[in-house]
Amino acid sequence: MKKIQLSVWLITFSIAILSAQNNTSRLHLFETKFNAETIETIHGVVYMVETILTADKDYCCIHLQLENNDGQANVHVGPDWYLDENHFELRKGDMLQVTGSRITHERKELIIAMNIEKNGSNLPLRNEEGYPLWQECRENLKSNKH
Repeated sequence: MKKIQLSVWLITFSIAILSAQNNTSRLHLFETKFNAETIETIHGVVYMVETILTADKDYCCIHLQLENNDGQANVHVGPDWYLDENHFELRKGDMLQVTGSRITHERKELIIAMNIEKNGSNLPLRNEEGYPLWQECRENLKSNKH
């Protein structure tokens, strides 16, 4: 009986690990797919906020689902800690203006956010080439820890 329970636990644990790896490996693909030719601005209401653990398990990335007159839009935002550092909260029901690069990933459209505006507050996320603005912050944080 204990062997069966252990086997079930190991299988469940293995499936959980593989699922997490599949979700986190997609995050870094988004960064390389940024296309300055497809930058646009959309408006919408946050329908869902999702946090996904990165592959290195260092932090979580924020993804949004926005609803507007055109339907729904999936938005890749950036690290949760970057939003925290900038005192920028995203919640279901927030009205946003998102500027970013519209890409296709796994046959689904996704916007890689460059800038988010909410209630007069502005959160810059990436420069015009898609380089994440938090990279410099992260390097500064690491160097301050040493």
